[in-house]
Amino acid sequence: MGREIEAQGNYSIAIALNDQNGTVISQDNTMAIMGGKVGIDFATPTHLLDVGTMGAYCDGMAWVDGSSRDFKKGIAPLSETELQQLKTTLDSIDIVKFLYKQEEDGTPMRVGMIAEDMPDVLASKQRKGLDTGRHIGFLMAVVKAMNAENDKQTVVMQEWKAESDAKVAHLESEIARLRSLVEDN
Repeated sequence: MGREIEAQGNYSIAIALNDQNGTVISQDNTMAIMGGKVGIDFATPTHLLDVGTMGAYCDGMAWVDGSSRDFKKGIAPLSETELQQLKTTLDSIDIVKFLYKQEEDGTPMRVGMIAEDMPDVLASKQRKGLDTGRHIGFLMAVVKAMNAENDKQTVVMQEWKAESDAKVAHLESEIARLRSLVEDN
């Protein structure tokens, strides 16, 4: 389909979005869309693949989830309590190592989570997949909560150090005074 492209593989489809100069798709069970941009539920794609109307796309190097205010509603900052609850939630998530069933034994193990075991805040509707956008936001919130705790602990440690330095200085002064008394006698 298109110009100068041919599908020779069994059960294969080849689509040329521009002149492909005789490109042959010989691999079986393949759908190849060559030479342009593809829109799924999007009539004017500007990236290699644009999906839907909420800004999601792939440029061939990364998948990008739409995250503009234009695509969202009910935007509100998280409270300190909510941040702490997310941190607690993180502690309850089991991180596992695994292989996908189609991967061969000996393939390096993957590290991740099991969709069915995820808390609601991170679960997909069907609980069969993981939405990386939800996870990135969740982890950013947990890091923010941990940074706030670290900042508080840093202040406490600085206060303890100041107290300790003052006590050491006082003790050194007392030792010097006592030495002076001993040496004078």
